[in-house]
Amino acid sequence: MSRSARLLAVPAVLFACLLIVACGGKPEAEPSKPELTGEAAVIAALEGGDPLPEGKHSIGFPWMGKQSVMCVGDSVERQIAFVDFTDGTPGKIGHVDVSDSDKASGKFTVPIDMLRTGHTDRDKKLQNHNWLEVEKQADLVLDCTSMTRVKPTVWRVEGTWSMKGVTRPVTFFANVRYIGEMQRVGSKVVRVKASFPIALKDFEIVNPAVGTPAVASSWDIDVVLLGVITN
Repeated sequence: MSRSARLLAVPAVLFACLLIVACGGKPEAEPSKPELTGEAAVIAALEGGDPLPEGKHSIGFPWMGKQSVMCVGDSVERQIAFVDFTDGTPGKIGHVDVSDSDKASGKFTVPIDMLRTGHTDRDKKLQNHNWLEVEKQADLVLDCTSMTRVKPTVWRVEGTWSMKGVTRPVTFFANVRYIGEMQRVGSKVVRVKASFPIALKDFEIVNPAVGTPAVASSWDIDVVLLGVITN
């Protein structure tokens, strides 16, 4: 570039700088979206997958090794117990009846004697009177009296949880997605994923260890279940 050209370029650069300053400097970044909290955050985290096919459906959830139900807590041993779906064949875990595209109900039952803690002695203790008292109630029961779709694959569930002869209301959100064909499961497979807390003292579990650093005062019931549309 010649000397004269360089001299002409200087005013142009100065003019550009003045223009930027006059306009407020660098372009402002787009405002960030507000962070979701509460139910909105839970729903957003559960979204994903394909929704159920339109219409009425009956969905059965078979007892098989691919199912997962765990009781976890905020304690030294996070995993309290899990259901051993490879042991025995009690039949179906439960069912869901979809009455229309946005409404459903269902019920799930798991035998307490199928809960495993990783140690046979603790398995037995979990069944005694200080804990789940299998003589009083043999099953853990989730009765989903009302399921309402709030997003294509997210449903609000209202119902009750029963154990040790005590029934308490529960409300939570679940991801319900259509999988389609799945080897060794079926041709119209549905997956349900959900988690909800239960406070042990609400179910008359008064073991002195409950609430200590070693034993959580509440459990989160985490489920990932596969069902098959039967109609």
